[in-house]
Amino acid sequence: MLSQINPSQFKSDMSNNEASIPYVVAINCSYCRITAVFQLNWKSNPNKMGNYAEALCPGCSGKLKFFFLVNENSPMSMHSGALFVYPGSKERRPLSGLESATPLSEPLKRSYNSALVAFNTGEWNSTAVMSRRLLGNCPDVANR
Repeated sequence: MLSQINPSQFKSDMSNNEASIPYVVAINCSYCRITAVFQLNWKSNPNKMGNYAEALCPGCSGKLKFFFLVNENSPMSMHSGALFVYPGSKERRPLSGLESATPLSEPLKRSYNSALVAFNTGEWNSTAVMSRRLLGNCPDVANR
């Protein structure tokens, strides 16, 4: 299964006169789940037809495949296309709208994000501790 990579995870780009595509990305490895920086080895010059790259995980040497798709009607840049990785990441993402949720306190949001980071990196003991802290910060749970 493919997973789309968030543009905020693009660290640098590769460009020629016509196009700009991601060259370095920071994502969780689909195999070992560590957060790593991947330098993409593009198999062709950037183009609007199809861009395919491979990269090895520095932690487990797992081979990830990357595909960059663009809207052919727009100028090609790394911010107008979508980068996908195969196999797809098993990483959990924050709930949509969490940052703008006003009833949630900042400590509660920080605890939630910390638990999510610990889970995504496979740190199970830290996940348990941060989940307990998260539940301890919930007013409804703490008063029971």
